[in-house]
Amino acid sequence: MAAQKKATLGSMICEITESALQPSERISVSESAEKYVRLNNPGSYQGPWQNSKVPYMVKPMDILASREKEAEIFVGPSQSAKTASLVLNWMAYTVMCDPMDFILYEKSQTAAKDFSMRRVDRLHRDSPDIRAMMLNFGKSGDNVFDKRYKNGVLLTLSYPAINEMSGRPVPRVALTDYDRMNDDVEGEGSPFDVARARIRSFKKAGKIMAESSPSRDQLDPHWRKPDMNKHRGPPCGGIVGLYNRGDMQRWYWPCMQCGIYFEGSFMHLKWPESKDIMESAEGCYMMCPTCAGVNTFDQREEMNGEGRWLGPHQSVEKGKVIGRSISSDIASFWLKGPAATFATWPSLVKKFIEATQDYESTGSQQALKTTINTDQAEVFTPHGLETVTTAEELMGEAVELPRQQVPLSVRFLLAQIDVQGGHWVVQVVGIQPSEVGLHFDLVFIDRFKIDKSDRIDENGDRKDTRPSAHPEDWDLIKKYVMDRRYPLENGLGDMGIFHTVCDSGGKAGVTTNAYAYYKKLKRTGDHRKFILYKGDPRTETPRVHIELPDTNRKDRFAQARGEIPIMFLNSNVLKDQAHQMLMRKEVGGRCFFPQWFPEYFFKELVAEVRGPKGWENPRKLRNEAWDLLYCCLGQCLHFRVDSIVWDAPPPWAKPWQENFNVLLTTGNKVAKPAASKQTLAELAAQLS
Repeated sequence: MAAQKKATLGSMICEITESALQPSERISVSESAEKYVRLNNPGSYQGPWQNSKVPYMVKPMDILASREKEAEIFVGPSQSAKTASLVLNWMAYTVMCDPMDFILYEKSQTAAKDFSMRRVDRLHRDSPDIRAMMLNFGKSGDNVFDKRYKNGVLLTLSYPAINEMSGRPVPRVALTDYDRMNDDVEGEGSPFDVARARIRSFKKAGKIMAESSPSRDQLDPHWRKPDMNKHRGPPCGGIVGLYNRGDMQRWYWPCMQCGIYFEGSFMHLKWPESKDIMESAEGCYMMCPTCAGVNTFDQREEMNGEGRWLGPHQSVEKGKVIGRSISSDIASFWLKGPAATFATWPSLVKKFIEATQDYESTGSQQALKTTINTDQAEVFTPHGLETVTTAEELMGEAVELPRQQVPLSVRFLLAQIDVQGGHWVVQVVGIQPSEVGLHFDLVFIDRFKIDKSDRIDENGDRKDTRPSAHPEDWDLIKKYVMDRRYPLENGLGDMGIFHTVCDSGGKAGVTTNAYAYYKKLKRTGDHRKFILYKGDPRTETPRVHIELPDTNRKDRFAQARGEIPIMFLNSNVLKDQAHQMLMRKEVGGRCFFPQWFPEYFFKELVAEVRGPKGWENPRKLRNEAWDLLYCCLGQCLHFRVDSIVWDAPPPWAKPWQENFNVLLTTGNKVAKPAASKQTLAELAAQLS
């Protein structure tokens, strides 16, 4: 047994020594990929790596072995093989051709573990030559985060934490999915800059690479490309910010009609207008910006085959690249979505049309941002970043509406309440049908304060309300809001408020009193027309969802005990939708404000601006009208107003003759309006 163990150990030492003493193989990264990397994707492709499938990745791969550049940045879409080319193929080259230690940083420890098992282990499984180089020392040689090879290479998979990135001199460093990493590593700087310090001691032998599709939003909506550098990306940080540090190369291909090279970005894709999304998508083509020639999808492979990486001062003439490149120790590349081999032009168009329709119908920009970032590899500019309309402009667009009356086209009323230190602010909004946009319009009916209580002072005057201190003051909500009725415009009856939402936060004591008031309403059955709400700015949460908070709280100061339903509103997404409605001039999905509303109301609507982290109020201006507007949209989504079939609506949204919220004073049929009267829908159609 001892002799057998000794022989085995000896053979292992010989094998390791033989592998370690092998000279570096002088081939490029792209050549080594074709020689050693094997793919096994059942239902797709099985066989050796083929550079001809992704010709745009050849130069970025080969730069990784060049000592002329210290760093490489790659911005690209999904379905482009960027990770396989720049991470896995570079790993394979390191193991098979030029042994050096290698570390890969993923966005999190969980992601690093997944990459190890899903990508690296499969590289070993499917590529026999690479698998044969692994050092079989049990878990010490092959575990989730460390891979050892016979030629001495140590491959480490990690994530951006200061303990993981400091004190580790490694000649080759890769950062994948860079824009999904935090911008700062525990106060030490960006992941790229912290990791770059690891390679400095290796001088020209060191190399760092970062790749990602862009996900940082553009910070300045008024930014324009400088005339001297058409390739510079917008100011948005992340992977695009790193790209701007380098020589800024873009992928150009020739027009199949005129032969002039241009960048194949999504903006050059055209498609026929059709109600059938698939018909539009299948009819798409790429229009040459020079000759307006039509380039079809089945020509893309040939266009990619003749493509070239060009700097901002370079061009292609007679098949040769002319002009100077930018001098930089960083090679930076930006590939746009239409060139990605494993994505089709129709699929890009289809996703964009669907995302655009989703934005127009819901106001949510998330689907639009995802396809622009991930599929098109473009930087997204939030729609709220453009110049917000001014209070004066909104006042100029206000329409003539009867004071505190229900216009002819309004089907039901919603009320929203904001809690302030010493009073409540109330807005009442009417909902009218629309066949386009959001399928409904908002018609503002009233705006007032509840600031005087039923409590009497020593002079017999009503005391000011104090929502945080006096639970009995909350009874005023039912008295002045929930039970309030508004006369119909034609004078034939009145309409009650269908539903009310009220803020549940604020000064200490507000939440306790709000919860107590809800329980009081529940005892009389009036809670069905009332709910408390809270804003939730997290982008990943639903636009509207109901929860029973405080269930797991040890303290019971709020006295909820998990029995008070709270409507949580995704404030950032709903404010995006509210902003879209304010900016909209076309029929459907609009806000109609009465001319008699006070000026401060319109100023409150434009108090906030859309920043990179969401909606902000940098000047701390009064913004009650804006907050209550997004709350109204939350109410509408809660009751699925956006999907109402107005010819067959629920009882509370029926025409006045059949609506249980309407009391008529002359029989059970509403007289037709005089010929001079116009509904707001008709007015909007004339104004559009």
